Amino acid sequence: MNPLLEQFLSEARDNLSFIDKNLEKLRFGDSEDINALFRAAHTLKGGSGLVGLVSVKDITHYAEDLLDALRKNKIEFDEKMIGALYDAFDEIIEIIDATEESGDVITLDESRVDDICAPMKLFLSKDEDSQDNGNNSAFNTDLNIVVDNKYPIGDLIASFNIPTIAKNIPFEISQIDQDFIDNQNIYLLDIDLDENCVEFGNDPVYLITLLGEENIYSINTYISKEPKDIFLDPTKWYTRFCIVVKSDKDTLEDALYNIIDDIRVYPLSIKELFITRLDSEKTDVFEDFAQEFKVLINQSKFEDLSEKISAITKIISPDSKEHFILSRAMNVLPSFVFSSNEYIECVKYVAEILEIDEVSVEEEKPKVAVLSKLNQKDSLAKKELSDEEKTAIAILNQQLKILKHNNSIDSINRVIEYSSNVVSFIELEFDFSNINDSEILEAKILECINEIESITNDSINEVVVTPVLQEEEITNSEDNFIDEEISLKIEDLDEKIINEEIVSEIINEDDINPIIKKDLSSRVSKESNGSTNAIPKTVKIDQVDIDAMMDIVGEILVMKNSLPYIAQNITSSTVEQTRRELLNKYEVISRITEQLQDRVMGMRLLPLSYIFSRYPKLIRDISKKLNKKIRFVEEGGTTRLDKTMIEQLADPLVHVIRNSLDHGIEETEDDRIKLGKNPEGFIKISAESRGDKVHIIVEDDGRGINIEKVISKALENNLATVEEIDAMSESERLMLIFHPGLSTKDEITDLSGRGVGSDAVKRVVEGLAGTVELESQKNVGTKLTMVLPVSVALTKVFHVKMNNLNYAIAMDQILETIKIKTVDIVRSNHKPFVTLRGDLIPLVFESNLLSKNQEEEVLQNIVIVQGRNSLFGLVVNEFVNQLDVVQKPLEGVLANHPMISGTSLLGNGEILFVLDTTKLID
Repeated sequence: MNPLLEQFLSEARDNLSFIDKNLEKLRFGDSEDINALFRAAHTLKGGSGLVGLVSVKDITHYAEDLLDALRKNKIEFDEKMIGALYDAFDEIIEIIDATEESGDVITLDESRVDDICAPMKLFLSKDEDSQDNGNNSAFNTDLNIVVDNKYPIGDLIASFNIPTIAKNIPFEISQIDQDFIDNQNIYLLDIDLDENCVEFGNDPVYLITLLGEENIYSINTYISKEPKDIFLDPTKWYTRFCIVVKSDKDTLEDALYNIIDDIRVYPLSIKELFITRLDSEKTDVFEDFAQEFKVLINQSKFEDLSEKISAITKIISPDSKEHFILSRAMNVLPSFVFSSNEYIECVKYVAEILEIDEVSVEEEKPKVAVLSKLNQKDSLAKKELSDEEKTAIAILNQQLKILKHNNSIDSINRVIEYSSNVVSFIELEFDFSNINDSEILEAKILECINEIESITNDSINEVVVTPVLQEEEITNSEDNFIDEEISLKIEDLDEKIINEEIVSEIINEDDINPIIKKDLSSRVSKESNGSTNAIPKTVKIDQVDIDAMMDIVGEILVMKNSLPYIAQNITSSTVEQTRRELLNKYEVISRITEQLQDRVMGMRLLPLSYIFSRYPKLIRDISKKLNKKIRFVEEGGTTRLDKTMIEQLADPLVHVIRNSLDHGIEETEDDRIKLGKNPEGFIKISAESRGDKVHIIVEDDGRGINIEKVISKALENNLATVEEIDAMSESERLMLIFHPGLSTKDEITDLSGRGVGSDAVKRVVEGLAGTVELESQKNVGTKLTMVLPVSVALTKVFHVKMNNLNYAIAMDQILETIKIKTVDIVRSNHKPFVTLRGDLIPLVFESNLLSKNQEEEVLQNIVIVQGRNSLFGLVVNEFVNQLDVVQKPLEGVLANHPMISGTSLLGNGEILFVLDTTKLID
């Protein structure tokens, strides 16, 4: 998977989790909550656009707009907004899951995206209506766009960049509206930041690079402090950026969101380039120039104007308004080819701001006018290639490079497909079919490129030029113009193997998506079974942990290097001394190993929020299906548990939540009201650490478990006898619900009724060396608690021997060890028991593990173990010691062994079998 995509998916889950937990707060109208939700949605949208998840970007765009309208009080809150936003972000979660599973970008069909966004568009249309009625004339953006201004924009733009800038902007902007800022246009960004912006974690230079180097025409910097002051505190930001950039609202917001409040955005036209704060300093010399200026313009002698302007700028004061305007005219006018009217308007504007009156021009004049022969080649740039045509030519050039590197049949077919899509996109009739030779295809693509270029050339050739240019010069100018303008900066890719991925990187995504995009052919299943990819494949590790591990590794290396020296010093006279030295080294290595274990175990721990975050969506989906209103509360998501355990607990918790929704919460709101409850059902999932255990609790305020019905079902399915049930306590009768095949549901649905959910929960929890506790009260609710160790990767066990083989029992299952005489063992119904402090405890002589004559031994070694519901004593041959082991599960044919749950290795190389005492007693 692309590393950038992988990083985005991880960050997207954090943002989606935050959104999911806080969307309900919209109904309270707190501005801080709404702003936080907006920022999370905005970050999600920006990142998705960066990695190419277009569907996520499009959906989040409307969600962001809706949140923005709420926070700016453009629309009133409606309860249905929460549902619309939940549905939108749930869909995004599915796209994220599908992307993570496939490892590639997933794109939904446009009609599907429209369906998802339709409810949000409906709410946003109210905002548009209010704007149409004149209630709100502001643009739908966070940018501070300054439209009606007299600010000296021209002073902020360096003159030497004017030709490039002027060639891409109009003389005057007819209208600046929402469509204008939504599309790409050229702006001046005045970024005047607070001195503390770096301390707040912002990197302005990096944020500016996100705009794209190819989109930035000019950057001016202004430093507000002396170098010595900056040196005193380098963390302060004393720089002001003035940037001319081609962009749209979304790109600017995404890149500069963190500093957006400190930016003023000015839409640019030719007129703005002449705005200055400099004062006028008219002299007699200038007055003489003004008279000559009028004569030349009135007589349409534009070719002589350049020399006059150049001469006057060398004489008048460089700090005057007149010098600025005329110097700028020298840069602006040669950069463009105007029709006679447009060119004259520009000249008239220069005369106007210089206060030169009585300027007029005869109507019938040459169509094209230039200031100097040096700029005559630029005069042919009347009609540029459109963005679509530039994109088409760029992609076709890439197809040519693909053919040079790979001319296989598959490559040829792929090039034909892309080339056909390109010409279809720009509505050009050009046939690439029935070609199976790379050279023929290459020639055909070149022919297509020439045809696209000729469309623009034909338009240029219609322009009448002044006699100053010779016919040969015109042809050369056209060629230079085309080569320069459509290059799209792809010359650096000549040495690369060009493929679709590279093309998508160099072409603007808005251009390439209609041509190259993946469609999600089969929709991700909408059934909420909770089995999503919420568990990360990577674990974030703090730098502190890495540094600590490096220190530990350093100590281990020192110990390793010391052992050869001890070995070299061993002689018959130094054996005892060597033994003491080795024991000392063992103690040091033991200490270091324990530190290493602790660090690694800590790294394996993840917050339970990784699985808790999936349940709000699950509850919403099931509650809709059951037509029940549910309020969900989550607590303790920061509680940490072993990553492996979290993965295994995800599905059992889904079973518990399903049971609470289907079995627990009453069928209708009226049923709850009759019981004096809130019409809205309540489900809570929480977690907390208690010592070396983690308690995960799921509780609801439903009708509780019907114990009579549980008993009836248990008797009906022969899971217990009447006598056994009579002997049970209330809690033991409740635990009958965990028997496989037992369900209190009369009808089987897609949610419950099969009797497998509760059993699966108990099996998984006990497989993780945990226990399940259940409490329930009729018409009050049910509470299920899972008690689990923090980690199962490292297990404390008690090492025993049976029949000369090594076995281990988990320490948290052992209460004590005893030795008794065989004669003290009593029998009842031919079964052995031992009396311990007044309690009769059954003994297990496991014939498959012990020697055949074990019961004839004088003494018996017994490990008292906690079973499912009672204690029992396991007879062993020998007690050895306690160990910390890393347990490996059994695989292959031994995976489902009836007594052994895993294995480990002892220090002497022998195998240690870890016993599953629960299965053993069963």
